[in-house]
Amino acid sequence: MPTLSARRWARPTGRDAKCASPLPPPFPPEWDYMDDKAVVRPGFTENYYRFFMRAGLMWDDVIEMLNYGVGIAFHDVNTLSVDVPDSIRAHFVSSQRIVLDRLAGRGCKMLIEPNGNKAYVAAAEGYDPIQTIFLQSGGEKLRPFAVNGDLLRTRIERGLWLPAAIPAVIEAQMARPVEEREAVNIGVHGTDRFWSEMLLWLNNTYGRDGEDCLWMPAAEEYFEYNYLRHHAVVNAQATENTLTLTVEMPGGLYFYYPSLTINLLGVDPGACTAVGGGETVTGLSWGRGRTADDGAEALMVNFDCRHALVAHAEHFVAVYEADPSAANRADARYFVAMLKDSDCKERLLKRIK
Repeated sequence: MPTLSARRWARPTGRDAKCASPLPPPFPPEWDYMDDKAVVRPGFTENYYRFFMRAGLMWDDVIEMLNYGVGIAFHDVNTLSVDVPDSIRAHFVSSQRIVLDRLAGRGCKMLIEPNGNKAYVAAAEGYDPIQTIFLQSGGEKLRPFAVNGDLLRTRIERGLWLPAAIPAVIEAQMARPVEEREAVNIGVHGTDRFWSEMLLWLNNTYGRDGEDCLWMPAAEEYFEYNYLRHHAVVNAQATENTLTLTVEMPGGLYFYYPSLTINLLGVDPGACTAVGGGETVTGLSWGRGRTADDGAEALMVNFDCRHALVAHAEHFVAVYEADPSAANRADARYFVAMLKDSDCKERLLKRIK
């Protein structure tokens, strides 16, 4: 079954930025119950079946989670021959067909190894759409500040911790030189108050309400971002007080997150009065950054070319208008804020003020 990964918080803004990679609940496309509709029983408190709990997510759940920007990857498949790579590979093909149909052409390109089963790894290495693999053991440690390749066909080791242990894991990495820091992978199949408290600590310490130096992408998004860092071509043209950058970003099979950060050295961030993008740029932000070498200031420009970015913002604004709760308003403002300055963004902001 593919697995879903949570939406990002913020992209790193300097030398001391951290990278966390979340790996939340699986969804199994080959199981029929994914076609069911959610049954909610308000007021039922006897056990967790208030929502008539299933063994995994349903398609309605998956689609709504994708609206939040999650990533997807292969995980378990519906076969009894879990030690036979050929059987697993055949179910990768079957699962991919279903995912492509249900998610309008969006496919899986990564494997999150289930239960340490290396037969899945052998199956993945014979299935071309899977472009990188996350292992529970036996893989390379991901050190974002030391990556020197595009991670294509790479085995990356991930970790799993209880929420109470994660702050210490992060602090231990923070105590190391940046080039030696390992990405912290957060895997969870169910949530409770302890996960909520840990995520609140993460936000308040290193997220938007803390140092604001945390990037928490899905593993799929990080893979694409790193791939584009190594393969994108940047051309610059300066005329008087304007610098025009043309960026060519070659995508791969089932790529979904065309976005990059460009650090412009020798440009005084304080002297920059405006940053704009063409029609293909849907999200845009800029500010002060630092080089990785000497700590000098640079102009940092984040840009996003996801075609669905505007659709996501419109979706959550509509959700807020149908139910104007504080939580829905926060979601709407979050996604609208990701858009570049435009008439569309202004119209959406007016609808949620």
